[in-house]
Amino acid sequence: MAWLASETTMTNAEFELLRALMYEHSGILLKDAKRELLKGRLAKRLRHHAYESFAQYYDHLKNRDPHGAELQEMINAVTTHKTSFFRESHHFDCLRERLLIPANRAAAQGRRAPIRIWSAGCSSGEEPYSIAITIAANLDRLNTWDVKTLGSDIDTDVLDKARAAIYPSESVSDLPPDLVRRNFLAGNGKQAGFVQVKPAIRDLVRFGRVNLMQETWPFHGKFDAIFCRNVMIYFDRDVQRHVLEKFARYLKPGALFFAGHSENLLGMSNFLEPIGGTVYLFGGAQGDVE
Repeated sequence: MAWLASETTMTNAEFELLRALMYEHSGILLKDAKRELLKGRLAKRLRHHAYESFAQYYDHLKNRDPHGAELQEMINAVTTHKTSFFRESHHFDCLRERLLIPANRAAAQGRRAPIRIWSAGCSSGEEPYSIAITIAANLDRLNTWDVKTLGSDIDTDVLDKARAAIYPSESVSDLPPDLVRRNFLAGNGKQAGFVQVKPAIRDLVRFGRVNLMQETWPFHGKFDAIFCRNVMIYFDRDVQRHVLEKFARYLKPGALFFAGHSENLLGMSNFLEPIGGTVYLFGGAQGDVE
């Protein structure tokens, strides 16, 4: 019966078909050990469609999903999101020291260039809002700057959460109280136990869906810094190299690239120079952005 989808067996053949589809459309490599995870995550989708097997679900994805709506639901169900405010705090220190303070110095000398930062794989928004909070605290006369942070993810569900900018109060409990007071509103009534990022910080961030496996990305300029942390650990080396080469096309010379603490990019490119703490300096242009 379809309502017992969580108990439905996933055959070897079904697993191979579904993980190949996931790899093709997201670059995410599901290893053999992830079979039970895939089965558990997709059980709800089987129940939604009243399917009795994963083969029926795969057939739906291939033959009855012309606009990719169910494919997106599968990606949303399978992707993993673990994030927090100011995770790997040394990265935000580096952003301040390497980008924002020098930008202030240049502005004092009459050179005020636009600042663009991209949080790729932003999940529910804690990372780009941490970037925005860092910007607000370190750029003098913020309202005179042309500064934008883009948060992107392949999962449309977490992007909705990011736009709402509402989080459990526990998510900011380890942050300095003064930082919380300056940048978050405390909920009351039905929103008691939650905080919301203040409008002035939210206004510094825009969110949009970007699939890193797409041939082209929807940008018309280059970035001063890109955060892509704990995303590429789900890719194999070939996909990692391919994505890094594409990132290079969207980085200004001298821009910063932030990777996750468990990601080692050494030997993956000749244009990213490690400067410590999984931070890299982009060394040169790799062609124009279309």
